[in-house]
Amino acid sequence: PIRSLSVPSDYLLLLLLLAIAVSGNYMRFLMHIELEPYQAFFSNLFGLRFGAPVENGMFILHFLLVQVLLIYFPFSKLVHVIGGVLTLRWTLR
Repeated sequence: PIRSLSVPSDYLLLLLLLAIAVSGNYMRFLMHIELEPYQAFFSNLFGLRFGAPVENGMFILHFLLVQVLLIYFPFSKLVHVIGGVLTLRWTLR
């Protein structure tokens, strides 16, 4: 029997990464964005002071997709990247 190396969840992960890249590049190249509201948003977020959210729909979509990736990361094949880097680090000692 032929062994499959890719499962449907791998394609879902690729689609998620593609959606993150497309939404990020769309904001970067096709939208005029003032950085001050975003800087204030992340400053408040990292300081655990929840203020007014940014009202840009594309940013909210991009931010949500990144959050989904961070939630899914420990359960995906992407976690092997960390193990590979750590293994390489310890074998070079």
